[in-house]
Amino acid sequence: MEIVKTKQIVMVLTVFGILFCACKKESGTNTNDNQKDTIVKPRNIPEDTLCRSWTVTKSTHNGDPDPGTIGLNMDFHKDGTYDLTTTGYKGTWEFIENYSKILIDKDEPKFKTTWTVKKLTAKSFIVTFVSPFSGGNVYWEMEP
Repeated sequence: MEIVKTKQIVMVLTVFGILFCACKKESGTNTNDNQKDTIVKPRNIPEDTLCRSWTVTKSTHNGDPDPGTIGLNMDFHKDGTYDLTTTGYKGTWEFIENYSKILIDKDEPKFKTTWTVKKLTAKSFIVTFVSPFSGGNVYWEMEP
């Protein structure tokens, strides 16, 4: 009878041993100092993408083509300023609402505008806004 109990105990311990060894290692833990840690690439920072020179390539005003702003060039700087290089105007910008909008010229009441960012990548910048001059709805597509 004792041999049967001993065999049962050995079998139970063997099963637990197999299950314990077969468990998958949790991600993010490194039990071997010789293994290389996973390199995590930092998230793209919107300022890094925005801050460059952009040229308006497509523009509409109240849904109609607006050829007058095609070719308009803006240089955005990391210090929160921009240059409208085609006119010489200098203004300010800042991201608001979790980077979904850009506040343009917040301290200039007659130029203050909120742009809604539709797309911002290294090769494309698309915004919509209400013109501070006409009150019309504006759509701009820009490229570097």
